[in-house]
Amino acid sequence: MFNEINILRAMPIFKNIEIGKLEKIFNLLHLVKIKKGDVLIKEDEIAREFYILLSGQYKISFKNGKHITLDKKGDFIGWATIIAAPKYLGTGIALTDGDAFKLTRQDFMDLLISDSEIGNQIMANGSELTAKHL
Repeated sequence: MFNEINILRAMPIFKNIEIGKLEKIFNLLHLVKIKKGDVLIKEDEIAREFYILLSGQYKISFKNGKHITLDKKGDFIGWATIIAAPKYLGTGIALTDGDAFKLTRQDFMDLLISDSEIGNQIMANGSELTAKHL
């Protein structure tokens, strides 16, 4: 579990969150096997799941024709799920087989209700990251 906690710790959205609280987040994660061609998220659909990538290669495409490719352990797909945006901003497709941790929006929201300190830190980190991208 230590390696997985370090994956979370290295993600900007989870920076400055203490180990005990990262363990709470980790305990909500579900390991999923992803097949080439799987659609993980679809633009304009309600954001319900967030993926932390462990292996594989993925492409997120946007309406404006731009896209990004993700292939590093700790990259994530479904950002809208944890920054309280109502819908996904792009479509994420698996280019290869891979593995990821999945976190549902409901589990995440339940965690925020039970531990507002985690929620406040994640929302502050999310605001900072969003501002950098604007």
